[in-house]
Amino acid sequence: MGSSKQDGSSQLTVGMTDEWFEKEGMRREPEAWEDGSRVDNEPGRFEWWYFDAHLDDGSIVVAMLFSKYHSNIQVPCTPLVQLSITAPDGKIYANDETFTKADFYAETSTCDVQVGKTWIRGDLEHYTLHFEVKDMAADLTLERIVPSWRPGTGKCYFGRTLQDYFGWIVPVPYGRVTGTITYNGAAHEVSGVGYHDHNFGNIAITKIIDHWYWGRLTIADYNSIFFQLISTKKYGSEPLPLFMFAKGSEMLTGDGSKLAIEEGEFIKHAGGKSYPKTLAFRWQDGDRKITISLSNPQVIESNSLLKGFSPLKRAIARLLVNPYYFRFNADTDLAIEFDDIHDNQRDKAIYENMLLR
Repeated sequence: MGSSKQDGSSQLTVGMTDEWFEKEGMRREPEAWEDGSRVDNEPGRFEWWYFDAHLDDGSIVVAMLFSKYHSNIQVPCTPLVQLSITAPDGKIYANDETFTKADFYAETSTCDVQVGKTWIRGDLEHYTLHFEVKDMAADLTLERIVPSWRPGTGKCYFGRTLQDYFGWIVPVPYGRVTGTITYNGAAHEVSGVGYHDHNFGNIAITKIIDHWYWGRLTIADYNSIFFQLISTKKYGSEPLPLFMFAKGSEMLTGDGSKLAIEEGEFIKHAGGKSYPKTLAFRWQDGDRKITISLSNPQVIESNSLLKGFSPLKRAIARLLVNPYYFRFNADTDLAIEFDDIHDNQRDKAIYENMLLR
């Protein structure tokens, strides 16, 4: 069994060995069924499908379909659809809509999910999606370029009983997007690049995770996903780093065990939380080195994670915790020494900071 500590004391376990793949009934390479529904979505289980697109006209689309909001998973299946479109001028148009269990449909053999008028269909290589929320819509096609990826079996178990887990698969780390987006009373033909991942689990993330950093990098011909979560005190406040780096359509590494994170000076936010002014993700395996340095983060989204609760529950919860979500656009420096690749690049990258305490 793989774990984040080599002495066996870890309470975080990611299945990496052949025995784990056999136990989960999985192959080393992701298969289409892994992006179908992975849990029954009754109380105590959750999942969501996430897409984003960065378009040639400067607009950005973020589309999410939840079986229920992840901050309150003890409720029955209560689907939620969210759609956010940032126009080329920077103005954000965003809507969400909640549905009933009867409105939710999801296959287990492939990605075929529908909530109300919103649907997603795909097979890892090719996706079509229609998100419709009030007066906004996104009709997009996503074609995979970078191979599908997950860390090991795609599940991280919390605790030594190996019962409670958080799952993650990235069917499309990077792909081409075409289609139409509708907002502010007008439809726009668009093209650009996109990303898709899928999360699921059987324990509330607020119980197992203290905070995380998650980001994506697209510079020149390079694509990367960099991620680190810190578990709650119950699970040893233990870090779990995950990392994927590709050049073109070739995956150079998917091994996060060699990733280290460095946080710089912290900035206080009006929401009562703080975030680092600089972040460095340093991956090293012998002479092979990849460093992603983030600086001057611009907040492009910030909100409380208590919005899934009733007003009364939200007021009570704020007495104990202040969970918060940040999304940033940051200056990014990339340095690579990997076999015959010796390169330095500079651009922008999107990353998020989820604070669950």
